Amino acid sequence: MAHGFAQPDSNTVAMVSVTDNVSVKLPKPDALLYPNPCRNKVSLQVTAFQPGMVAIRIMDISGNILKVENRLLINGDDDEIVLFFFLPAGIYFVTMQQQQNLVRKKLVVE
Repeated sequence: MAHGFAQPDSNTVAMVSVTDNVSVKLPKPDALLYPNPCRNKVSLQVTAFQPGMVAIRIMDISGNILKVENRLLINGDDDEIVLFFFLPAGIYFVTMQQQQNLVRKKLVVE
């Protein structure tokens, strides 16, 4: 470490130097989908997002957007439930985007 700056690792979005002796690692936003596989709803456990709006999209494997929901995250570590009674069995992708932060997860619908 030189001049109070640490090297970022694969779990770091940014390094912020507070003083020459202290730095703060900001974790990358992430999400857990469960159950996966699922039938007509999925729970999203999001972590390390900022409080505020997040866009949740469900896309097919061709990249076509099938559903978009904007949700308000209260503290950035929230649980959200997404319903989708219209999706046939198959493989989909769920993305959560908040400004420059983007998380993409594979979802299997039975």
